[in-house]
Amino acid sequence: MKKYLLYDLSISSDIDLLISDEVCRLPDDIQCEIIVRRNNHNPDELIAKKPLTSEYSHEFCWFKSKIGYITIQSGHTITVYPEGSPSDIELSAFILGWGLAFLFYQRDGLGIHCTGLFGNGQAFLICGDSGAGKSTTAFKLLDKGYRFLNDDLAFLSEKDFFLLHPAFPVQKMCRNVAETFEDKTRLKYIDEDKDKFAYLNPEHFENAPHPLSFLFCIGISSNITSLKYREESGLNKVKTVLDNLFMNPLFEDNGFPGNVMSMALKLSAKIRVVKIMRPAKQDTVEEICSVIESYLI
Repeated sequence: MKKYLLYDLSISSDIDLLISDEVCRLPDDIQCEIIVRRNNHNPDELIAKKPLTSEYSHEFCWFKSKIGYITIQSGHTITVYPEGSPSDIELSAFILGWGLAFLFYQRDGLGIHCTGLFGNGQAFLICGDSGAGKSTTAFKLLDKGYRFLNDDLAFLSEKDFFLLHPAFPVQKMCRNVAETFEDKTRLKYIDEDKDKFAYLNPEHFENAPHPLSFLFCIGISSNITSLKYREESGLNKVKTVLDNLFMNPLFEDNGFPGNVMSMALKLSAKIRVVKIMRPAKQDTVEEICSVIESYLI
């Protein structure tokens, strides 16, 4: 049994996760447990017979993917029922993504699909579609002295402000970014549909929570020839937040739960949201970084 401190939650796990032992030292009080049942492909006959791929509530969630079934109970227990023979790395990526996203939902938090960074005394998120340049932008900012709190999935809890919790010192990246790294020993291949790698990066990890100030959303357009950006307001601001929820595909299909919509509205009221559009097939990373830094002054 391994123990981890992830997103300020003490977690026990049946399997090794994609995390170094450096973040495994924590008290014995466990707030969440991860259980893997390799020889049981049918977690519940009622679930298996439903013509659905997921259902969610505060008491019980389940989700079906090519990895198998995953269930989440009362914000405490994540159970995985693998199908076939997925590796621990594949199971780990599944748990650290969808498993924790469902867990955050049950614990009344928001899970955002993004990279969370800290610099100039402010925490901020970089969001965007796959291939928009999130990883490249994040690594360029790390080279400038910024630090990261999370990659791929952020956990926000609501207080008088929204607190961005530190995840673990691993970053996901596409193959084209991974191939630029000289030290390949820090890379682990994640056999996902999107062909991604996990990169161990403790040197740039910010292991402390911070209030969130900004969300920067990067997009690509073939209709522009230069970088464009604007600060969003009103419904556009709320839509940008909703579009970047980790569980957005499920919520869009089945309707946003009331507590999620309420938190998204509060979040959009308490942070600034900036939409950055970059021209297709142009290297605009330096320009994007300059725009982000101009807001953080």
